[in-house]
Amino acid sequence: MDAVQKGFNRNKTIRFYDTTLRDGEQSTGICFSANDKFQIACKLSELGIGRIESGFPRVSKEDTEAVERILKANLKSEIWGFARCIQADIDAHVELGTQYTLLEITTSDMKMKAFGFTREKVMNNVVNSIKYAKDKVSSASIFFAVDQHPQRSFLFARRLQRGSRSRRRRSFHGRYDRCLRAGDG
Repeated sequence: MDAVQKGFNRNKTIRFYDTTLRDGEQSTGICFSANDKFQIACKLSELGIGRIESGFPRVSKEDTEAVERILKANLKSEIWGFARCIQADIDAHVELGTQYTLLEITTSDMKMKAFGFTREKVMNNVVNSIKYAKDKVSSASIFFAVDQHPQRSFLFARRLQRGSRSRRRRSFHGRYDRCLRAGDG
């Protein structure tokens, strides 16, 4: 146990990013109401969660209401929005006053084929969405959705093939590949 614990720098702060309130069913048969999401966000903030993903307003009126109430509560946590790499999704958060937005796009071959995306289209959507979001919100991050955890998104694999050693901050997001924060490094 000591050997494991020695490897951690305890001088750094660890912040959690909670995605409990993301759109849709949180688990089979469980779908939170706007009030449920608001109450959960308040409790997560009380627990000291650093970042709370408030929801995806373009999904429903309930999600819009939840995001709006969470933002107006002035919680201690950073309140992040969730959006696809689509201007209208970003605009929905801007209209509510969201300052931090996580942008999602699929990069797996299987999902790109299902959505009719090409790799070129995905790359253009990523670049255009980050540029657009940087002018609208305080901070935007992007993550690349993949089919299977071991698979790397083609964008990340392409960067590795070039030998790029970006100083951009990277963090893992569950079943998703990498999250690159716009504006860092």
